[in-house]
Amino acid sequence: MNYVYDCGSVGSTARCKAEIRTYTSGDGAPSKVDMVFLSHFDQDHVNRVKDLVAAIPVERFVIPLVSAPERLLALARSLDSREPIDPDGWYASFVVNPRGALTALPNQAGDAEIIEIPPGTTPEFADDDVLAAGDVTEPTGAATTWVPPLVTRPARIEAATRGGRTRPVWLWETYVLADVTDRQRLFVQALAQELCVDAESLAKDIDRTACVRSLVMNESRALRKAYEAVSTDLNFTSLMLYSGPVNAIGTGNSAKSWRTRHGGVDRAEIAAWDVRPGWLGTGDAPLNSAGRLKEFGRVFERHLPNVGTFALPHHGSRWSLDPVLLDMFSPPLPACVVSATTPRYGHPHPETQTAVHDRGFHLVQVTGDPRSRWTSSATSWL
Repeated sequence: MNYVYDCGSVGSTARCKAEIRTYTSGDGAPSKVDMVFLSHFDQDHVNRVKDLVAAIPVERFVIPLVSAPERLLALARSLDSREPIDPDGWYASFVVNPRGALTALPNQAGDAEIIEIPPGTTPEFADDDVLAAGDVTEPTGAATTWVPPLVTRPARIEAATRGGRTRPVWLWETYVLADVTDRQRLFVQALAQELCVDAESLAKDIDRTACVRSLVMNESRALRKAYEAVSTDLNFTSLMLYSGPVNAIGTGNSAKSWRTRHGGVDRAEIAAWDVRPGWLGTGDAPLNSAGRLKEFGRVFERHLPNVGTFALPHHGSRWSLDPVLLDMFSPPLPACVVSATTPRYGHPHPETQTAVHDRGFHLVQVTGDPRSRWTSSATSWL
């Protein structure tokens, strides 16, 4: 089962394309991608999806369900980036109509399934949805099944158990915060002022695909000005993803997973290897308030004991992280906290770095240099 979480870059297109080639060619390369998860609509997270799909068949996309004003906000935020936005290009078409843009890609797998996750949708997960000791049938080699995701059901690998039941062993669980208080209404009002049109009429019209397309193709200056008018205290919908075992490590059940070296060249990280194989990515989620941390914990807290690699929200921005989030991880701490370094915006922020080190985490910074790549592997035993 192969998956990708976000696929984009700003100012480093060649490096991103090189990473796609590394992933899709050579010994051990996958023949297809089962799932591409896109956390949100910023250009640096999605604009190289077209190159990925050109290189390898993609079976399905999992994306957050967001409104037209928020997609326009994401585009407006990207207008001053080092990666110019072509109004007729793929990223612009993705902002206009996400489903249409993904469907129109020349996908070798045919028409990919597209799953949109509404904010606040909690995946189904029963308390007894774990494997107990002695549950797994023999032979185990024929006992596992890959189960694709639904809106309310996480993707999973299941094992057949005694008594004819199946239970998940590994999950890809997503969640989009419901409590994201962005300023879409104020953005629409500011945009109406820039366009010299009635704000109420624009608010009614802006969800139409034709209206969004016209704004993207013809009104980049107005979009940018409207964004600048409301850019303070602005939060964006972002799809978070846990990939890891269902069962807590060390519970004595019959499914065990642990982190292992992947066999290639490893970074020489000190004390960065423990048994926890899970990975948790947060995209640009604004995990910066008590209410959002509570919402985050309701979905992911049960998985935190399994997380060995945690990707900081918004590249380590101090505005997206309440350090209390790091206190939700109980000792022993995750092996590492990963942050993609973006010097132009000062990420990860020194305050974020201090919060990470204060709590004894190991901070890994990944840059545009391939030598900074962080790679880990896991082994599961039934």
